[in-house]
Amino acid sequence: MKIIEMFGLPYSGKSTMINIVKKSNKRTKTTNYRNTVYDYLFKSKEISSVDYLFLRLSERLREKTHKNNNLKKAFYCLIKLLVLIIPVNKEIINNKINEIYLLNSKKNKVFLNFLIQLNKKYNFEIDKVLEWIKLEITGYNLSKKLKNNYSLNSEGITQRCLSIIMRINIAKKDIKKFLKLCPKPDVLVIFDEKKKITNFLKNSKKISFKKKTFLQNYKFLKENIKKSFRGTLIISSKDKKTLEILKRGKNYEY
Repeated sequence: MKIIEMFGLPYSGKSTMINIVKKSNKRTKTTNYRNTVYDYLFKSKEISSVDYLFLRLSERLREKTHKNNNLKKAFYCLIKLLVLIIPVNKEIINNKINEIYLLNSKKNKVFLNFLIQLNKKYNFEIDKVLEWIKLEITGYNLSKKLKNNYSLNSEGITQRCLSIIMRINIAKKDIKKFLKLCPKPDVLVIFDEKKKITNFLKNSKKISFKKKTFLQNYKFLKENIKKSFRGTLIISSKDKKTLEILKRGKNYEY
């Protein structure tokens, strides 16, 4: 399976790009890290049909694009309502996900230990991000065993370094270590959103420290991704390229 991740600021076009890729070739089988885990749990009879429906709808809601017409807005409102009323035991579901994570985490032990120590160092301020990474690493490792054509991730493991620097002011050596140790996709699409950075910084409430410091860390992160990534790297300044570019198998900028 070819694994593809998007990287960029919120509202930069990551989810839009995923939808464009899917629509460009509807015959191509696609999934993502999270759905790979949910599919595995359901096929292994570890979760019920109701649990599976809840998880897939939750993921559909998470992956929604930000620009929608009234019909799509109504559709997502319906999904949100269903997610709220479906009777599930989230603790049991999380335990099942954790079991699969423990079975598939040996390959990434050094990376995960680094994240655990980083979380402790910053008073557990990235607990939520660490949970996301555990789920996504599980999906990454399961994806390596599957024959689907593509794993398309609007927010993959590389993106989680951005999630971290939005929450805490980490040292540049820790950014470099994250990039060195994290599992890599086959293709990484970086959204070069120069015009959107200013708007993001102006409107963002997620950054709790100096925005100038975040901007420095963000630029450092992006430049080091470009320097260190060994797969296919696509630098995107638009939202309208399709699966054909991803199939070329070489670095591309547009």
